[in-house]
Amino acid sequence: MIKKLRIKLILLTMLSVTLVLAIIMTSINLSNYFTTTNEIDFVIDRLIENGGNFDRFKPHDMDGDFIPFPDQNGMGRETAFETRFFTVVIENGENQVDLRNISIEESTALELAYSVINSERGYKNNYRYRVQNENNQIKIYFVDAETRLNQVKTFLLLSILISIGSILIVFVIIFLLSKRIVKPISDAYERQKRFITNAAHELKTPLTIISANNEMIELSQGENDLTVGINKQIVRMNNMVKNLSTLSKIDEKSNLNKASFNIARAIDDMLETFKESFIKREIKINKDLDEELPYSGDEGLIRQLFSIILDNVIKYSKSYLEIKAKAINNKVVISFKNDGIKIKEGNLDKCFERFYRFDETRASEIEGSGIGLSIAKEIVELHKGEIHAIGYPNNVFEIKIIL
Repeated sequence: MIKKLRIKLILLTMLSVTLVLAIIMTSINLSNYFTTTNEIDFVIDRLIENGGNFDRFKPHDMDGDFIPFPDQNGMGRETAFETRFFTVVIENGENQVDLRNISIEESTALELAYSVINSERGYKNNYRYRVQNENNQIKIYFVDAETRLNQVKTFLLLSILISIGSILIVFVIIFLLSKRIVKPISDAYERQKRFITNAAHELKTPLTIISANNEMIELSQGENDLTVGINKQIVRMNNMVKNLSTLSKIDEKSNLNKASFNIARAIDDMLETFKESFIKREIKINKDLDEELPYSGDEGLIRQLFSIILDNVIKYSKSYLEIKAKAINNKVVISFKNDGIKIKEGNLDKCFERFYRFDETRASEIEGSGIGLSIAKEIVELHKGEIHAIGYPNNVFEIKIIL
């Protein structure tokens, strides 16, 4: 159990860290990409406003200094000199290509132009373009974005590498610290196991003495209401001690005595064991079992699982029990459904907690310790299966097992 808890802690921590890093890095890289694209679009728009050219200089200012044109339009002083671009004009089937500011073949430029002629903006290869339709004339402006796109890609690669490195560092840290984190829980769990084992052992002797003394009283004075009541409580306490011992053994069990057996036959055998109890309580049994349900597991524990559930049914069922066992998607699905009293609707998995009993059952005269179903859960989990308790309308209770 502690090992599973430690694994869950590590997995949840790593999942959280990975998710947070993924969100942060994705946001940063998307922001970087869109910022770069907007900057290139801004340059294209200024290029279009200036008639497809960057004027290198304007007249002198008051101090006699040259003023670069881009600086007056929200761009850097060197943008006009750094930007490589070309334009293609298509009018009445004729093409006009301006390649003065870039090194590219005219045929390649035309091929690019015709491939984006039906678009408005976008990327083509390493070029950012914008298409303008004016009357019968189509002007397409291309700006070389290779350098900036490479920077975006480099930043993306670095962010991925940094994220992977951060995840590995966090994994090493949490792996080393996880033992300390779960140690208080581990210690508490071990104390609980020792208490259960010791309690079960210590209770056996006084129960044996009480039982023997009660028998002596019955032999000497005859059976009466007091001795009958004492015997009843002795049986109840013995069952509790037995369950505590079983719970302790299951907690310590790590390896199953696996063997192939027929689950349907195991259910039938356990039903036969409880046959007289069902007849006495007038509980009708409806079965729907596949004839062959092969399963590889600890047959003794699985039979004990069915015994616990059937005992629970006998205690709480009013009139019927429906049992289904089917092979579904390479899994064995078993359902025990019965009617009861004041069954809440929805998920009732808390009934598998140790020593837990519903308020309705505590208030009733039905005896129980709240240990049986927790043992059932332990058995199922040892077999890597699932067990659920569900409440339905009309006070119907179902225990569903997936093995």
